Amino acid sequence: MLDHPLYKALKEFGRIIKSLFILTYFDDLELRQRIEKQLNKVELTNKFSKAVFFANNQEFKQGEREEQEIAAACKVLIQNAVILWNYLYLSQLLANNASLEERKQMIAALQRGSIINSMDPADEDSLKRVSQHLTKRQDNMDTVTTVGIDIAKNVFQVHGVDKKGRCILKKRLSREKLLDFMRNLPPCVVGIEACGSSHHWARELKKLGHEVKLMSPQYVKPYIKTNKNDCNDAEGICEAVTRPSMHFVSAKSIEQQDIQALHRIRQRLIEGRTALVNQIRDLLAEYGIVMAQGVSVVRKKLPEILSDENNNLISLAKEIFRPLYEELETLDKKIKEADMCVEKISKANEVCQRLVKVEGIGPLTATALVAGVGDVSVFKNGRQMAAWLGLVPRQRSSGNKQLLLGISKRGDSYLRTLLIHGARSVVSRVKDGSSWLMGLIRRGGSNKACVALANKNARVLWALMAQGTEYQPRAL
Repeated sequence: MLDHPLYKALKEFGRIIKSLFILTYFDDLELRQRIEKQLNKVELTNKFSKAVFFANNQEFKQGEREEQEIAAACKVLIQNAVILWNYLYLSQLLANNASLEERKQMIAALQRGSIINSMDPADEDSLKRVSQHLTKRQDNMDTVTTVGIDIAKNVFQVHGVDKKGRCILKKRLSREKLLDFMRNLPPCVVGIEACGSSHHWARELKKLGHEVKLMSPQYVKPYIKTNKNDCNDAEGICEAVTRPSMHFVSAKSIEQQDIQALHRIRQRLIEGRTALVNQIRDLLAEYGIVMAQGVSVVRKKLPEILSDENNNLISLAKEIFRPLYEELETLDKKIKEADMCVEKISKANEVCQRLVKVEGIGPLTATALVAGVGDVSVFKNGRQMAAWLGLVPRQRSSGNKQLLLGISKRGDSYLRTLLIHGARSVVSRVKDGSSWLMGLIRRGGSNKACVALANKNARVLWALMAQGTEYQPRAL
């Protein structure tokens, strides 16, 4: 502290002001006395700080008894704060150290020297109890078999149990410390809700040797007790992951996530183009110009409308619509580039090449299915994958009364839409009057036939992906 620049500056400043040479210029006695009083307080403050500074044995010889007691108490407070900080720092090092031999060496070094090397026997017993507690805590950490993690953007809650289901771990971690903490745990089962960034954490935790299982949040909800908070959520996740009947979500690889990101971008571009076309048609309707639905209609007729001199569009309106047409062309170009990228990925992927041989399945559906399903082994059979896609009827059955409703529409709506649209293209081309599909069309209509064919294709696709076989075409 004596070498601190601020202390030196204050000391020199006090010397300058207190010099007799400067004081002689003050003729006012009262003003000079007030200055002297303030300077004395500054000097006492310097002496006080030197007296209470840790490892400085100087005494505070001036001041009243109360001030002496305050100085002594401040010095003891600083000493205790340093000692407690050392305790906390060393305890953290001991807790994070996985080797028992290294912990013993640290405790021995702590007893030989440091700020608490001259402790009395009671303090030594206390240190031994702390060491035993930390050792026991580390032993408990080694018995963790199942961990539930409530993930978020910056704060993560961890809940761990042993093989008997007893809670031995509850911890709140920041994003930067999660992987370091999980690295010190033995390999165990880790449960995570399938939500944003869950596939990233699943890949990272698998690298550390843990078995990661992702679950849909709607299946975790029944296991959360009382109020909702991070601690209860992590406990519910830890409980749900141990259920033998739980349905898990396969973690996606980097390649699968890249393909899915491409599909999401393409889907956004198509939605933007649809919104743009609808806006153009609505605005033109206000001028008495009505166009039929469809992107191709707007793409063809809008240039003709802008070049027509006999309609109700003045020059200002044409200047407004011309950038909209340019935006439509730009979106068409980006969507075409995305389609070319999907086609390239499909040709390079062996699984996709087997899937596109199925009627109603193209590169878009094949790549989306490979990216969306992930590990097909999570489904026991094709019926389970069809149910996951929402292509099976909802039930309201009870007792002997069986009631089947419309399809459940669960799971990924994007995949379900692609499968149904692909089936619709097959239904529109069917010609054989004696086929299974034509009979279904006559009995239930084309829409039900499309859903039924999409369900059938989903089961066929599961077999091709799970068994690695080639598709054998059959008459529909």
